Order: sequence, then C-alpha cells, then structure tokens
Amino acid sequence: MVRNVNKEMRALGQFDPISVRIPDAVRMTGLSRSKIYLLIAAGDLEAAKVGRSTVVSVESLKAVIHARRIRPKGRQLRVKKGAAYR
Repeated sequence: MVRNVNKEMRALGQFDPISVRIPDAVRMTGLSRSKIYLLIAAGDLEAAKVGRSTVVSVESLKAVIHARRIRPKGRQLRVKKGAAYR
C-alpha cells in the first residue's frame, strides 16, 4: 500500500523518497540484487534496517553511480615517427 501512496505523491510532485527498498534500488540502477548487497557490505552504499526491510539511501545510490561513471577519453594525438609535435 505504501508504494501506491508513494507513486501517487511523486506523480503530484510532492516529494522525492530519501530511501528505497532493495528491489527498487535494483530497478533504479540496473544493478543486480547481489551487487547492491556487496556495495552495502563494502560501505559504498548507505543502508539501514527498518524492521525486516533493508532500505538504501537514494543519494548514496546516485553517488555510487556518479563516482563510477565512464568518462570519455580525450582525443589522442597520433604522431608518426620523426614527425614534429603540433
């Protein structure tokens, strides 16, 4: 039931969640469930136990993805043997 309320409130633009459960973290990131738990165990993801549920900080998810993004390499200059640098 809470998920339906969250979806309705997000649709209205009233709030963004500060944490999500593991299945939602998997859907948000595209990572596997086991990778999420490995990141939690390594201390890379902030998580909390609430009753029997594990929730992950949304900011933490964003930070992990941002920190691991692949940056395009700069264009490399090819130099022939004996050629002068430009």
